[in-house]
Amino acid sequence: MRKWISLILIFFLIASCKWTESNTPISKPIDFDKKSYAEDLQQARIDFEKNKNSIPSNKSKPEIIQPETETTILEEIPETLATIPSDTVYLKIHYGKAKADTAKSGGQEVYFVFNSDTAKKLNLKVIPATDTANLRISQIFDPDGNSDGPFGREIQYPIEKSGIYKVRVTESLMQGSPYEGKFSFEVKLGW
Repeated sequence: MRKWISLILIFFLIASCKWTESNTPISKPIDFDKKSYAEDLQQARIDFEKNKNSIPSNKSKPEIIQPETETTILEEIPETLATIPSDTVYLKIHYGKAKADTAKSGGQEVYFVFNSDTAKKLNLKVIPATDTANLRISQIFDPDGNSDGPFGREIQYPIEKSGIYKVRVTESLMQGSPYEGKFSFEVKLGW
């Protein structure tokens, strides 16, 4: 039975394709005349040169319109966060998460800046190259510039405001020597 139904469907498909007329225009090839094309180009160049020389010199130059630039993350950062040191890593959140692999020297503070979008919590994680490394999440700055911390290497942090957040990663002053080396920083937004 299935075989007959399949055959009937195939027949109707083939029949419907052949009985309908196509509205697609068909172009026919034309001969390309190289000589007339070259003459047209030469005439266009001559016309351009004539028009260029006929512009009065007292006319002002045309105004150059600059294209609109995309909004960058720096334009979205509030004034309180505008004085971020040069050791800042800007994270772009994709599908609610971001990861950055970076390195730091001893005593250096590294800031990670990202947009929390509409999230209700942040899952932050610092992963140093060695387990004994003296490295932690020191502070979290909200969009208003208020800070909270210190924390450990991993935290689930509830947030009340959406916007640009800044996370400071440094070593603990109460533990061992300053960390120097590679580490990773992960952000996951939660709703």
